[in-house]
Order: sequence, then C-alpha cells, then structure tokens
Amino acid sequence: MLVDYHIHSLAHGERTQTADNLESFILQGIRKGIKEIGFCDHDWVEKKPDFALFAAMQKKYPGIETRVGIEIDHILGREEEIASLLRDQPFDYVLGGVHHLGENNWMFDHPDYKMGYQDKDIDELYRQYFQTVEQAALSGFYQVMPHLDLIKVFGYRPQKSVLTLMGGLLEIIREKSLAIELNTNGLYKPVGEIYPSCEILQASCKMDIPVIFGSDAHQCDQVGRKIEDAAALAYRVGYRQFATFHKKELILRDLDQLAITSVKRVI
Repeated sequence: MLVDYHIHSLAHGERTQTADNLESFILQGIRKGIKEIGFCDHDWVEKKPDFALFAAMQKKYPGIETRVGIEIDHILGREEEIASLLRDQPFDYVLGGVHHLGENNWMFDHPDYKMGYQDKDIDELYRQYFQTVEQAALSGFYQVMPHLDLIKVFGYRPQKSVLTLMGGLLEIIREKSLAIELNTNGLYKPVGEIYPSCEILQASCKMDIPVIFGSDAHQCDQVGRKIEDAAALAYRVGYRQFATFHKKELILRDLDQLAITSVKRVI
C-alpha cells in the first residue's frame, strides 16, 4: 500500500480549509493509489483544524484512510505555547519540524534567507541544527521527526561525517519511540535528494527506528510524488516495514508489497 503522511492542504496560508480544497488533495491521492493520506498543516497556518470536516471526507471517500496531524514549528522557547496548542486535540500524529535556528530565529530553509549560510561554519551549523532537533525529540510533543537533515536543503555540506555531527540524536529518537520521515520534497530543492541521506537512513534502520513516507505536498498535484522511490530506498537500506499512525498509535505495515517493484527500478 502507498501512503503519504505529509500534506499541507493550506500551503503557507494561501488557502482556507474548505470541503472543495480538502477534496482536491484526497482525489489526487486516490488517483495516485494512496491508501492512507495524512494532513499536517503548519501550526502557524492552522492551529485548530476542523476535525468534523476531515471526518466528513472520510465518510465520503472510505477507500482512502484520512489521518489528521499537524506540523509544529519547534522553536526553542515555544514549549509552553506548543503544549497548550496540542492539549486535548485529537491528532493522529504530530510532526516536530525545525525550520529556525539561533537567537534571531533564522529561517534557514527559506530561499529569501539563503545568504545566511555564507558567514557560517557549516559543520557548526549542522551541529546546532541537530541539537535543536534533539530538543524537539526530547520534548515529548511529537510522534515523528520529519525531514531529519533539512539543513542540507541548499546543498551546503559539512566536512565531518553527518552522523558525527548528529551526536546522540538517533539514540534519543529510538529511546523516545519516535519515527523519522522519508521525505521526497528534497528531490525538488537545490540539494536534489530525499531527506534524510542514505547514511542517516541506514543508521536508523540498524537501530530499528520506524520510518514513515511523505511528499511534503503544498499543492494537490504534489500528493504522492516519488513515494515509490522513497519506499524503494527504504527497502534498499534494509527496512521491511514502515509506520502509519492512528490516534497517536504507531502501526507498522509490511513494506515488501509496496516497494518490491519500485526497488527493481531504482537500484
């Protein structure tokens, strides 16, 4: 079965959540053969989704499982705000995304702020990024750590091994029983590769850290793009199961049927 657990139906606030808008993403998912679709708009766009609307879509399209999540922008110092935002909301899963660094909350993955890399020690920048992701993983707010090496988005590479710069992050993710995301959006960014790198994915697989799949779609025509390739990559490094979520319960699915035809094409 194909799944896509990273859908931003509201993009960056350009749309409002209507039945027609939500339906456009679900119909594209059906066309792409997606069996579970996870909506997780950014918290700064939609803090309190209309769960009744998602339930209505599930009833209308029973052939595709609709999951409702949220992507929290994890910024150090926001912990009380995040806890309040998540309290008593029936999300199926919560992504803990890191998009800002430093005292000035530099938005390192936004093209308008790319110049900020030029005066940085790239190794130190990676270390700082992973330390922030570590704090997110330790917070207890999240089920999934998405696009784990997003810091590579513009192609800036460290001199040291990325696993060294990650410190104990993967151990913390494992201890906290979190999943990581294999995110295909990096294929459409300057870096031109999936998040995270094969090196990180291999290490995660050896540690039995579960993996989910997501396109990071911000437009309906992006739903499910390159998910087959993500599954093939996961299979290649040794994964034989992938994760889905329902009411914050992690459910492992068999990867073989999903990936075996794709893996022959990709490898």
